[in-house]
Formats: sequence, C-alpha cells, structure tokens
Amino acid sequence: MIPSVDRQRHGGRAAALTLALVLIVVADAPAADAATGGPGGVLRAALADLDPGLVTTGRLLDRTVPVSDPLVFDGRPDAPPVPAARWRDLLGVLRDASLESPSWPADREVRERTRGLAGRGMVPLAVLDLACERLRPDALTSGALVRDGGRLVAAAAADRDDLVTRHRITAAAVLDPVLHRGAATRFLLPRDLLITDEPVTVALDPGDGRGWRDVRPGRPLTVRYEATGLHEVRVRLTTASGDVRRSRSEVDVAALDVPDPTATWPLTASLAYDGQTASGVAYVYLAEGHAEVTDPVVVVEGFDLNDDLDWPELYT
Repeated sequence: MIPSVDRQRHGGRAAALTLALVLIVVADAPAADAATGGPGGVLRAALADLDPGLVTTGRLLDRTVPVSDPLVFDGRPDAPPVPAARWRDLLGVLRDASLESPSWPADREVRERTRGLAGRGMVPLAVLDLACERLRPDALTSGALVRDGGRLVAAAAADRDDLVTRHRITAAAVLDPVLHRGAATRFLLPRDLLITDEPVTVALDPGDGRGWRDVRPGRPLTVRYEATGLHEVRVRLTTASGDVRRSRSEVDVAALDVPDPTATWPLTASLAYDGQTASGVAYVYLAEGHAEVTDPVVVVEGFDLNDDLDWPELYT
C-alpha cells in the first residue's frame, strides 16, 4: 500500500529537517560525540540539552536517522504491512529515540527468541504501540529551536506546540513468517514483545478465513490453514477507552505439514579448526519399509547467517 500524499509530504519535510540538523551540528560535533553512533549519535548529542519536559512521550524521533519514515505505521487499516526485519528496525528506531534507556529486548535477543520459539514449533508475534514526538518541520526557521554552539535547544519563549508534534507508531509483525506446519500453526505473542505505553487488548485475524480471535500474551493460539501460499495476518489493538489501532503482516505457508524425523543424530567434528570444534545435527528420515539407512540422499545446510534453517526447512 502506497502512503498517502499527505504522509509523504510530512515524511519528506521531517526527513529534510533531520538532514538539516545533521548538517548544522556535524561540523561542530566533538569527536567523542561523533563516535557515539554515526549521524544518529551526533543528533543525540546535539539534542542532549533539549528540555525533556517538552518531550512528554519520552521519545523524540529526531534523535535517530531511520532508513524510511516510521510514521507510515500509524495504526490505520491501510498502513503498509510490517515485515519482520522492519519491525526490528522500528524497535531500534524507538530505542534510539528514547530519552531514557528502555528495558525492551535487544535485537539479538529478539532473534534468539524467534529461533527458540521456532524450535518449539511456535510462530512468534511482536507488537509495538508507542507514542512519540518529532520536531516541527519549521522549528528552526520559526526560531522555536535555536543553535547554542554545537547544541540545539528550545528558545526561551517557545512552548511545546511550537517545537514538536505528537504521533503514534503501531506495528505488528510475524517474526518467523515462513510456516512449514500450516495445518496446525501455533502463534504466540510473548509478554515482553508486546511493547506498549498503555494497556491494550489484542485480537488476531491470521487470514485463515475464520475471522478475529482474542490473543492472550504468553498463551499459544492454534491456527489451521487449509492452503499453502501467502496469507495476510491482521492485528487489532483496542484501548480501555475504545480506541482501535490496526497493523498487518504476511505469512508464507510453505507446507501444511512436515513429518517428524525418524532419528536425530548429534554431530561433532573429529578435527578442531582454529582451536574450536564444530558441532551440528543430522536428521534422518527413512523411506517407507526401511528400518535403517542403506542408500541415503544427503542434503547439507548451506549458507545460514541467522542459524534458522532446521528440519522443517530442509524437509520442505
């Protein structure tokens, strides 16, 4: 879904402001500030003296340099779908935007959690629903934001409405979107991957034709797909006051069922390399009527940076 013209204009102005901030402060940024994380580190250093009382959400997007405008994920039904990698990127953007370090899982922990749940036959969901602020596109030209040496601060007469606009990012994703047991898929929303700033109830329409179902964090929800291929997964968040926000993702049902292996053999290398000994697993799947391996076909896992190829992927 292509963002609306209004969204594109807003995103373009905000991106231009971020670029302007980078250009203003980078020339004066001390080496230590510049070393804190590229342009994002420079921006965080430049905005370090901004009155935190003006940022009521505790998250200012101008402290980051996102790869694309995160505000297109605004909770509307027509917002773009959220791939797993984009969800992790949004989590990083909001982490960098936070004035205080949040307790959310790090990207590495999210990846490890995804692999761990997949190994237990579950498909992890993740939800972000957080308010944030962004400097107004005209904050510099209006004088609400002024330069003080290498820092950017609010003018004495500026109030919050002169300086920032308030937004909300709502994004839900399936973190392991290729399903190999589509006929009995267990979705799970871990409690620490429901990252919100207000209580919400969560409902899921997994695209299996059976409509919406309530999701309880920490409890698996079994979904039964009847066909392979792409399916849209929709998530609905409802607040105590009745506000409704939506997000969507996709899953690829590669197979409806994968049989268990006949046996699993642990492997350990007989020779060490550079002081370390490699290890792995061999899955054995015997043909009908066979009780032992006699004339095998061997499939070897190839280049697997994320270490997420396992028996279902190899079998499929």
